[in-house]
Amino acid sequence: MARSTFFFRQNGMCTTLSKKIGLVAVILFTNPMLGHMEGNPPALNSLLSNDFNTIIQSIDVAMASNISETKFLQLFDEGLRQGFQMLLYNLEYDRFKLHRKRIRTSKRLLTTSRFCHPVFHGRIKLRKSGKTKVNGNHYGIFADFRGKWFGLWKEHRINQCWLAPRYIRAFFEHNGHTTLLKSFQTVAIGDGIGWNYTIEYKKKLYLLGYTVHFNGEGKIYLKRPHLGMAQKQNALLWITKNNYYLEYICKSEKCSALPLHYCISGSYFRKSDDVSPVEIFQAVYLSDKSTTRVPFQIQKITKH
Repeated sequence: MARSTFFFRQNGMCTTLSKKIGLVAVILFTNPMLGHMEGNPPALNSLLSNDFNTIIQSIDVAMASNISETKFLQLFDEGLRQGFQMLLYNLEYDRFKLHRKRIRTSKRLLTTSRFCHPVFHGRIKLRKSGKTKVNGNHYGIFADFRGKWFGLWKEHRINQCWLAPRYIRAFFEHNGHTTLLKSFQTVAIGDGIGWNYTIEYKKKLYLLGYTVHFNGEGKIYLKRPHLGMAQKQNALLWITKNNYYLEYICKSEKCSALPLHYCISGSYFRKSDDVSPVEIFQAVYLSDKSTTRVPFQIQKITKH
């Protein structure tokens, strides 16, 4: 597959990112490069550099040793490109019809499961185009998740750290499509790092995501682009190739001894066109590291 042309621009000029030299030039690159922006809002590279210095302290030592700041910036750029490409594919082939069917099935199964957390409660609403509606502050959708979270994913102890969302205004082009990056959020996800992005494309707002997963030796073994949608009560719905995740922050004491906790409910589909999942699952992460972690729950689905 040919590498796509991808570059940021401001005021009609293409820009490159350099930590040491703020070089602005009208130029196209075949290699992905990030945009260097000056003035207000803050330069994108400065925001990413600050996030790198913070997030590197929240991840495993083996993992951190394999992520330089340059690699961190490259992965951010790669994630934005792959997430946008996923959006274009879903729009072009109208995959949202399939997503709606899958969500209905997942919602029914999760709602009738015996999982400890009251899932969904009408939070899910999959819009036809995949666009999202964020009232007022377009990057505030990520703000509720800011902070540190501690839980279990299957048998693995997970420590997550969601940084503050960053406001930015940077145009980028990908395969002839001009898009506006409006905000992003950097996250340590336990076995890796990732980003949430808000972009404006053809006057509509979309959420994108990207996660990079590392093995026990600190080597990358998996990268996953996400397509996201804002839901009721600041919940987030994430779609990957074979999974659906509903994430939200809950403050109900009925669900946990701690009022504040982060719930992830989801479903897994074995094949890309299957309507029914083969399993559903749920994880609950708490904001207090010293508290006993909530067991990960999973339920296999048997076809009748």
